[in-house]
Amino acid sequence: MKITYYDSPEINIVENYMACFMVQPSLILADTFTISLDDSWGKLVMEDIDTWSHEKIYTSFKEVFPADKNALGMIKEYNQMRQAIKNLKALRNKHKELSRITHMFNSISNGFKIYLEFHRDEVIQEHKIQECLPFAQDGVFIMKSIDFKQMDNKEHVLIPEITKVLINRLEIMAFHESVEKMFSHVNYNEIESNEFDFIRIPLWEIPVLDELAYKQLKYTRNDLHPAMAPFKIKLQEFWDEIVTIQFIDENIEQLKHLCQTKLYPFVQPIQHAIDESLYISQIKNKSQNNNKLTMCMGITSADRLIQYYEKVETVLPYVASEIKQQVSRYMDLKATQMFVYFKVHTIT
Repeated sequence: MKITYYDSPEINIVENYMACFMVQPSLILADTFTISLDDSWGKLVMEDIDTWSHEKIYTSFKEVFPADKNALGMIKEYNQMRQAIKNLKALRNKHKELSRITHMFNSISNGFKIYLEFHRDEVIQEHKIQECLPFAQDGVFIMKSIDFKQMDNKEHVLIPEITKVLINRLEIMAFHESVEKMFSHVNYNEIESNEFDFIRIPLWEIPVLDELAYKQLKYTRNDLHPAMAPFKIKLQEFWDEIVTIQFIDENIEQLKHLCQTKLYPFVQPIQHAIDESLYISQIKNKSQNNNKLTMCMGITSADRLIQYYEKVETVLPYVASEIKQQVSRYMDLKATQMFVYFKVHTIT
């Protein structure tokens, strides 16, 4: 079984993304970390701008800075220069003027590139993902670039994407901690509760790792994955068993018992491996670093997870209804569903 951290199957624009908390711990404990970006952001983060044509730089600049006053002035001047070059090329004996206009045109294009590079570096630095980018070459940090402008609306992506997430039992997805908002009446600090909409199982605590360099992150990942391997085997067996059980009141005690007997024996050994890992132990020993995350497992039903997508406004009601229809073709909507997520604890 794979654990794939995918903040949610909605599309995340990188500047609104909590990468500063989530990416590094996800890269350590999960098999892959997937983030989907709008095409303009995807190109900006993933590609080498120095290889771009003037037209591609110009198009990306317009997409990234659609309403910036200075950007609009530069765009207007760029179009004027482009038209002037086109007009001069149609005339004879205007080589000197054409050279001057072309130089101005290239200067504006270079200005676009500088803006884009600065903003890209600013976003990467702000969210502290510079050291995570090399994981893309390892196939661990996966960035999907999607051009929504070629679609009528994002539901064309969300319906099949969420359906795939819910019916895939070879891969457990990790979501954002906002999943807890749907269960606001539940006492999350205890597995036992009088309400049975959601069973929350705390697994492991891990500090925020944004100060680690790529080689340190990779070392830590390689160090912990042998300890995670037996858990993933047992997790697959656990899921194969609970998916046959409906998430209804009379089955809750059975599900809790299975959690305690099948999964809890793996919690402490993996927590010990996390605490003893070289760079994690160094971070924990620094008193100024108080931020930490708890990786939790959630158990609920497929239909309640679809309600979650609707409640946090990932999807509209009619989209949620369509997803239910799609999922019901493959599984019982009351079948027990499993996911993981990070609970963020920020201490100032």
